[in-house]
Amino acid sequence: MQINQVVPSLNFGDAVSSDVIAIRDVLQKKGYESNIYAKLIHPKVIKQAKHLSLYHGNSSNIVIYHFAGAGRNVTDFVKKLPERKILIYHNITPAEYFYNYDDVLYDLCSRGRKELASLSRYIEIGLGDSTFNCLELEKLGFKCTSTLPILINFKKYEVFDEELDSKLKQDGNKKIIFVGRIAPNKKQEDVIKTFYLYYKYINESSTLYLIGRKEITPYVEQLKELVETLGLSENVVFTGVLSDKELNTYYRNADVFLCMSEHEGFCVPLVESMHFNLPIIAYNSSAISETLGNSGILLNEKDYVFTAELLDVLTKDNLYRESVIKNQRKKLNDYNKDKIEGKLIEVINFLSDTDM
Repeated sequence: MQINQVVPSLNFGDAVSSDVIAIRDVLQKKGYESNIYAKLIHPKVIKQAKHLSLYHGNSSNIVIYHFAGAGRNVTDFVKKLPERKILIYHNITPAEYFYNYDDVLYDLCSRGRKELASLSRYIEIGLGDSTFNCLELEKLGFKCTSTLPILINFKKYEVFDEELDSKLKQDGNKKIIFVGRIAPNKKQEDVIKTFYLYYKYINESSTLYLIGRKEITPYVEQLKELVETLGLSENVVFTGVLSDKELNTYYRNADVFLCMSEHEGFCVPLVESMHFNLPIIAYNSSAISETLGNSGILLNEKDYVFTAELLDVLTKDNLYRESVIKNQRKKLNDYNKDKIEGKLIEVINFLSDTDM
C-alpha cells in the first residue's frame, strides 16, 4: 500500500510544505512507499516532489490532501481519485485581511472556504493541526476529525550562521523578533507600534527584527511608511526570507518573541521560540492560546503601553523571565516528534483497518 500526499504547491521554507516533507519522511521510515505530488514546485524543493500530472490513482492506496487555500483543479483532481482520503487542514486566513492588498490572495481564500465545504463527503478522516482547525472542519460537516500538530524536525535548529551570530552579539542591543510572512493578518503594524513605545520611552538600545517573506507589496510599503513616520528606520529591520542557519541565529540572539497576529491555524514560530528558550508575548487569537497552552504571556487585548512594559520586564527581571521559559519548556513536550509520529501512524492504521 502506498500513502501519497497531494498539495497544490510545495514551497520553500513555509510551515505547510515543511510539514508535508516531514510526514513523507516518517511514512518512508515506517516502511510505506510514499511520495509528494504537487502542481507547483519551488525550485529549491524540486527533488522533494513529483508533478501532479504523474499521479495515477489506485484504490488500494491512501492519499493525504493538505489544504490551506483554494486548490482549484487540484481539489477536483483529489475528489475523483479512487484512494481512501485523509485531509490535513492548515486553516485559511479570512479573505477580508487581503482586501485592497492582494486580489489573488483574496480570491484564493474566499474560494478556499467554499472548496473546503465541498470536500466533506469525499474525506474519511479530517485532521487539523489544532483543535481550532478541527472545529471548523466539524462545522462544515466533516464526520471524523482529529488533531495532528505540525510535525517539526527539531534537528534543523542545530545549525547557525557564526558570522551573523558575532554581528548580533556585538551591537549590544535588546532584540525583539517576530517571525512570519509579512501579511495583514499577522498585524506587524501592532508589533511596530508596541516596539516604538518600548524604544522611545524605555530602551533606545533596542532593535526589532521582522522576519519573513515580503510578498504583499502594498502592505510591506505601508509598514515601511509607518516605520519611517515613527523615526524607527535604523531600529526596525525587515530581513526577508532567511536560511535555517540565519533564522536559528536570530532566535538564539533574541530577547523576546512578540506576536500580535490575529489569525493563526497553529503558528510554528511559537514552538520554535519555545525550543530556543525565548520568552513569548502573544495576542490571544485563533489557535495561539492552544499552541501556547499555559505558557508564554497571553494578551487578551492590544494595549501597546502595557505590552511595551512587559518587554521591559522580560529583558530585566531574570527570575520572571526564567519562570516564563520554564513553562514554555513544559509545553514544548507536546510537540515531541515521536509523539506526533505515533499519532500519524495511529490514524493510518485506523483507516487501514476500517472497511469502506
